Amino acid sequence: MNYDMGTEQEKVVGGRKNHGLCGLVLAACLVSVVGCDSLLEVDLPDAITDEVLDDPNGADIQVNSVIAQVECGYTAFTIEAAGFEDSFQATTAVGSGYADYSPRPGGGTCDTGATNFSWFDPLMIARSFGYDAYQRITDWTVAQVPDREEFLALISLYIAVSLDVFGEHFCDMAIDAGEMLTPGQTLDTAEVWVNRALAHLAITGDFEGLNDATTSLETMAYGLRARIRWANDDPLAAADAARVPDGYVAWATREVGEKRQNKPYEFHNVIAYGLVNGPIDYWTGDPFMGTTWPAIIPFTGYLDLGILTADGRAVSDAGYPITMADAGAEAETRVEHTGLEAVQGGNLGNKPTKYTSFADDIPLINWKEMQLILAEIEGGQSAIDRVNVIRTADGLPLVTYADPGDADQIEDMIIEERRRALWLEGRFWSTKIRNTDKLWFPRLQGDDQFQHDLLGGVRLALQFDEYDLNPNFDRGDQGSGCDGQWEDQKPDVGLGGL
Repeated sequence: MNYDMGTEQEKVVGGRKNHGLCGLVLAACLVSVVGCDSLLEVDLPDAITDEVLDDPNGADIQVNSVIAQVECGYTAFTIEAAGFEDSFQATTAVGSGYADYSPRPGGGTCDTGATNFSWFDPLMIARSFGYDAYQRITDWTVAQVPDREEFLALISLYIAVSLDVFGEHFCDMAIDAGEMLTPGQTLDTAEVWVNRALAHLAITGDFEGLNDATTSLETMAYGLRARIRWANDDPLAAADAARVPDGYVAWATREVGEKRQNKPYEFHNVIAYGLVNGPIDYWTGDPFMGTTWPAIIPFTGYLDLGILTADGRAVSDAGYPITMADAGAEAETRVEHTGLEAVQGGNLGNKPTKYTSFADDIPLINWKEMQLILAEIEGGQSAIDRVNVIRTADGLPLVTYADPGDADQIEDMIIEERRRALWLEGRFWSTKIRNTDKLWFPRLQGDDQFQHDLLGGVRLALQFDEYDLNPNFDRGDQGSGCDGQWEDQKPDVGLGGL
């Protein structure tokens, strides 16, 4: 597949044209790396010129810039994902956007303030600048850049991370003012970049990531490709997932420094813009595509979760999580929270305790997700066994209640295990998108308990200017990337019929 890397004179970040973007983008990227106490720390002038970009001696800085933007964007992404995963309700209007199911992402750069959780622009900047940096480094010789192949592997893999997020969570996507891409096409593009990373690794051999992000870049690549293929309904995901050993995690690395800190910890614990959500029993709305939701929404609620000690059950056959109120339950240790504490707006609520400091890294590729991908593909007793591998590692009761021949019960078991084992890692939103028959979105109906309107996000549409500036589509095409097999995943953006 051919990709137009574009020219220095004009690039498009999503659909926004920017002249002389190379210097501008790198300057934006450097915001995320200046002031770090890690391998991502650099000290550069405020103005970055094309001359500097064309200097092979700065290749490592360009690689670090791509990685830093991806990590910053992914960190912020997990905040909005937590809202879409029903984990939180915002208690005040300030900082509330992460929990309102917005049908499009907000704009802006990373870490501009305590209320900021912008993630689309940083990931798209990383993608756009990564394309340019990849081409520049490709054109240099090994004599000019001794670590050329390693740099190309790193850039390729982190470009793929951005594209994976877009493919899993957007209906519409565009690359450098191109035609609208469907979710499947975006995921295909992400897979191309993983394959490029693996091709470079075939030359270099495996190596560790920067800043202790991974002990094995090759394993990270297979884990990412497993996720991409799973999201794209490709059964080859199983072979990739099987290459990721138990216990393996690749990280979005964080440090205490202001521009590198763990944003979910700041957002949910330090400032506490919202509270951990209980079961959703406050929503009223109309049926969607034949699905009528009960008074208490299944697969919701993160407070006081439990697992039945006797048989490992975590969810009822009606889709309701086991809690400590159920007889014979023991505490779920993967979804821990505080007792009632002060949160914004003069309210009392529970805060999560998954992340405990600004410096906590955030899982990017988690071996537990690989086991759950395999469980979903294999089904039956194998699925139960896969879940029990995770339960054993976490010191929790093993599943003995599930009937290997009951496909619906097995699916519910996997969904609930994903909800708990990957909590606050930005992964359950994608599971919800793929299971709209069982997992709820408000679809522009109803309010939360604090009278905030619940909006129409399922998958996302692009920001308005993407439609205004790209000559291939306009605002009337919002959500049309989901025509066909993704119809039930469209956002409601108020056009009617979406």
